[in-house]
Amino acid sequence: MGAAVLGMQATVGALVAKALTTSSVPYYQGISAGQSPVLALDVFLVQASANTILSHFLGLSSSLELLRSVTISPADAGPVPRPA
Repeated sequence: MGAAVLGMQATVGALVAKALTTSSVPYYQGISAGQSPVLALDVFLVQASANTILSHFLGLSSSLELLRSVTISPADAGPVPRPA
């Protein structure tokens, strides 16, 4: 899941870079055959997908950490200090 987050963020970066480099060419001037323009909707859709995956990843990791801290046995936790 972490690799998916990194891959999605790299895709977002590539789309933003392509959008910034091709924004100087207006749509009415004609685009070469091998090049397609990046629409703002493309960037927003990929960014929304990346944010969804990231939020699920953070929720999963935090809930697993909470589950681990609740189910840890007292013997594994170490000695409990007693009042003097």
